[in-house]
Amino acid sequence: MSLIDLSRADKIPGFMEISELSWLAETAKVHLNILEIGSWKGRSTRAMADNSQADITIIDPFIDGYLDGKELRQTFENNLIEYLESRRISIIQMTSAEAAKILRAENLLFDMIFIDGEHFYDYMVSDICDYLPLLTEGGLLCGHDYTPSAPEFGGVIKAVHELVPIGYEVHIPVGRIWEYRKI
Repeated sequence: MSLIDLSRADKIPGFMEISELSWLAETAKVHLNILEIGSWKGRSTRAMADNSQADITIIDPFIDGYLDGKELRQTFENNLIEYLESRRISIIQMTSAEAAKILRAENLLFDMIFIDGEHFYDYMVSDICDYLPLLTEGGLLCGHDYTPSAPEFGGVIKAVHELVPIGYEVHIPVGRIWEYRKI
């Protein structure tokens, strides 16, 4: 395992533990075109961008119960300004369901898709079903908040297990991260 730098990601408020950020940073290193659904203030995005050469597309409506959407997006942009200016990170500001239609119409594919948007069952089903077809052959579909001890995340667990593609199994590499791993 090569060295990774999480110093700037760790300064951004968020819900990912350092071990999860570390996994995300290491995993991003081997991917070139990453899609992240749900980025909030950019903690996980920063970990991936600082430790890879990947182009990263963010899908987030930037709606928060505590911050207004403009303020939340501005915070995200401030946290990742150099990557936005160099165009390594691009933002699609809309719901994941709306964005999926656009990305499918444009025939865009990603070699890593990280789902960390809405955690309710119906949203998770929609995200997995909408984005699995946008994954390159051999790409990685993974996400956050696989949290058996928290009933509010039960929808994540249920959807992840119900929609496992044939030939894959659910794997929990660290903390609350889930991935579909080829058998």
